[in-house]
Amino acid sequence: MTQTATVTRILNGGMAEIAVRRKSACGGNCHACGGCSDAKIVKVSAKNSASAAVGDEVIVSSETSGILKAAFVVYIIPIILFFAFYAAAAAMAMSEGMCIGLSIVGFVIGVIIAVIVNSSIKKRGGSSFEIIRIIGV
Repeated sequence: MTQTATVTRILNGGMAEIAVRRKSACGGNCHACGGCSDAKIVKVSAKNSASAAVGDEVIVSSETSGILKAAFVVYIIPIILFFAFYAAAAAMAMSEGMCIGLSIVGFVIGVIIAVIVNSSIKKRGGSSFEIIRIIGV
């Protein structure tokens, strides 16, 4: 996946800090749909392969597979655990209230797993971004 960003700082080890505009659900055309606010700017570090300088507008590449794995953990795992705990409780012939209670426990466990995975990704340096081209050069 590629997107545009602005270099905000040069870091050690061939890295740069970049400001990436997080896209909204409407693809960044917020004024057309009127359903969301302006997109949020996120600062991340990226491998500076293009030798970009502070202030340069750049094209940044990121691994789509890493983003999909993170989305799976954050959004799908809690839902899977929600239904799995409900099904397990129903299979043990528990009352409806107990089934719902255990399904909520499963969902909370899924959210805890997502938080742990997110912390692990941050400790390893976050998702992998690379500056592949300076715009206008």
